[in-house]
Amino acid sequence: MERWITVIAAIITGLGSGFGGAVMASLLNRKELDLKKAQYELEQKHKQVEIDRTYNYRFGDAVARLQSDSLGVRMGALYELEKLSQRSKEDAKITVIVIRTFSQEHIGEQQYWNLPNKDILEQKEWLPWPKDDIKLAGTILSRIYKTWEIRAHFNWLNAQKLHFRYFKFEGAYLFESCFYGAKLQRTSFKNAIMRRTNFQNATIRIVCFDNADLGEADFKDTEFISVDLVGADLRGAKNLTVEQLRHAQIDETTQLDPHLANDPRIQARIAELTEQE
Repeated sequence: MERWITVIAAIITGLGSGFGGAVMASLLNRKELDLKKAQYELEQKHKQVEIDRTYNYRFGDAVARLQSDSLGVRMGALYELEKLSQRSKEDAKITVIVIRTFSQEHIGEQQYWNLPNKDILEQKEWLPWPKDDIKLAGTILSRIYKTWEIRAHFNWLNAQKLHFRYFKFEGAYLFESCFYGAKLQRTSFKNAIMRRTNFQNATIRIVCFDNADLGEADFKDTEFISVDLVGADLRGAKNLTVEQLRHAQIDETTQLDPHLANDPRIQARIAELTEQE
């Protein structure tokens, strides 16, 4: 009997020793894995610091080059900012602020470009087309908005008597902006918010206002030539006439004040365009 007890005890002792060794090995392996994980995380942190440092340098350099007197340098800076905006939505928002500020500052400068005095403005003479870098800025902003699904903010934009051609302000906020005497051609304001915007004396040719909010906008003496107002909200618009609307694309989704919506000529225009579809 004692012999069997001794054998069993030896077996138990042997098992215990093997189990303890396995436990010890497992603990050592786990410690090694934790050490490797910590080392990897530290390396990744260092890499991210280097990436951020490089990004900040490129961003600062691009912003500085926007102040250059060279058109080519400014355009190169805009392309660089577009590349940097692709990193994240937050980076895109910051880039938008920079490019928008650049655009507004230069539009403001160009408004009085080489004009001897303010009397010329009163004579309603056309100002030059926006420079290539301003047009490029608008195109890049449009691409950023589309990529990250964010809206442009150009509220209170002063663009009186400027020329806009092949611009995209799609989905932009242009609340109470001024396009007095401006010449808009082949430009898109689709889904834009343009309440109380001043279009007096403007020429609007082949322009898309599809689903735009134009409530309380002023269209006094505005010339319409093939203007898309499908889905646009024009309720409360000032000085908007039947004759202007007869030169626009409108349908039942175009929101008008009752005196316009119920006018037989407007209803005939909608019927005419509906038949052409």
